[in-house]
Amino acid sequence: MTTQRVRAEFKRLCFSLEEPVVYRTLKEDPLIEAFGQLFRAAALEESDFDLIHRCYYDVCGLALELGWPAHLANLIMEDENLFSKTAAAAGASGLNPTLRTSATRDLEICRALVAFSARRVKEGIEELWNEQVPGEYALCDPPMLWPEWDEGLSLGSGGNLSQKKEGRQTQQECRGQGDGAYGGGLRRAGKAEGDANGREGANGREGANGREDANERGNANGRWDEGCLETEAYLTGSGSVEEMVDFLAGYHFENGYGILSRYLAFRWEGHRLKGIVNPDCVQRTQLFGLERELSILAENTEHFLAGFRANNVLLYGNRGTGKSSAVKALLNTYRAEGLRLVELSKSALEDLPDVVHSLWGSPQKFILFVDDLSFDDTELGYKNLKTVLEGGLTAEPGNVLIYATSNRRHLVKENFTDRQGDEVHARDSVDEKLSLADRFGLTITFSAPDQKGYLQIARGLARRRGLTVEDGELERMALRWEMMHNGRSGRTARQFVDYLEGSIGLAHASVRKIQPKDARTEEGNRHAGKG
Repeated sequence: MTTQRVRAEFKRLCFSLEEPVVYRTLKEDPLIEAFGQLFRAAALEESDFDLIHRCYYDVCGLALELGWPAHLANLIMEDENLFSKTAAAAGASGLNPTLRTSATRDLEICRALVAFSARRVKEGIEELWNEQVPGEYALCDPPMLWPEWDEGLSLGSGGNLSQKKEGRQTQQECRGQGDGAYGGGLRRAGKAEGDANGREGANGREGANGREDANERGNANGRWDEGCLETEAYLTGSGSVEEMVDFLAGYHFENGYGILSRYLAFRWEGHRLKGIVNPDCVQRTQLFGLERELSILAENTEHFLAGFRANNVLLYGNRGTGKSSAVKALLNTYRAEGLRLVELSKSALEDLPDVVHSLWGSPQKFILFVDDLSFDDTELGYKNLKTVLEGGLTAEPGNVLIYATSNRRHLVKENFTDRQGDEVHARDSVDEKLSLADRFGLTITFSAPDQKGYLQIARGLARRRGLTVEDGELERMALRWEMMHNGRSGRTARQFVDYLEGSIGLAHASVRKIQPKDARTEEGNRHAGKG
């Protein structure tokens, strides 16, 4: 191949990266930009090997760090564009010919980029290298000695991808033990043994906290990883581009588009949605003593998922009684039906219209989860929430509800002066503050358990974690813990069982450390006796 043909090929590749129409945001990715810079440098009429060398190693470093071509498959899967949104709404049959043709052409460009391997790039650069002045770049390794970012990858490398599929779980059940009443948000605080890494905790259970990730690496029901592997297979030569278009359209129709198709739980942060990689997964069957409350919440949620009218819900009650856990347990129970959770802080409520707009039109159903919601009498944010709940001109979306937890029945701080003040129409001020709670169509009250209920929760959690402690001793320790700490609640029971599990686990670990030494001593004594 002549150097002119080499430069022409690099120039063609450079132009092609600027041509995507449907997937046009791909060219903003740092790795795709690095490819473009490399191709532009190699296409120059007067080769600048300092520039080519630098650009090549930039591509190589990013490709190895991000994983090529898996990174491109991820970009395609997560891209929000007209094709993915139309396919999510109507499937492959809803794509008009122009949109389908444009998407097909863009994906052909992506496939051609993957086919242009590191070795082919180096062979082209080698041709340009051979025309340089001898000795000009003597201190630089010749191109064929440069590292490659796709070693072992070839077109149609189905074997490698098959091994990936076999080695990766496509759907991971959320088998964790949701312990009574938790507080806090949807994201897990950290990874304990027994989480998504498949390791066991001290007692052979799912982990120190008795929970397990709802979605390994954040994927929704394992479908995300499987979809990425299929897309990667198409990019590396498996099947036709037309089949790839059909596959992506089907995926979006079943799972939605963009970030919404990837995660089960989200957080509104920095004025945009962010996926939660390791959501706090709680099982309904492990929430002891809350049968009535959970049944009411489940009934409303099932109406919502079935497409019927359902109410926004206020979960009210004492601290540590399981309000937050009840909401988080819905994710595990109904994720297969398309339920997703979006965590909102109180400060994010001012963005509530934007949150709803970002979810509008998605095939999934979303519960906006606001934990520990309350307002002081000087705060005006509750008025914005009132408008969104009821009273605004914008129609309510059919795929969004708000579930909020609070320790205050009426959400807004009340004073005796509100009723006895010198305002002429004092009742109007009271009604103004009560009206926010009234706009939650369903209020579920969570009460602190009595002693019998508290001990039932402690026993249930201990048995679930496989702790072998006599009931009488367990109850005595649980009551002593309750008196010394935060009073009777599901959260207190869980904290007690956490302590108990840690104590037993540490004791077992100490025994295991001592046993090998004792065994060696006994063995030595036996040999000495024989002598």
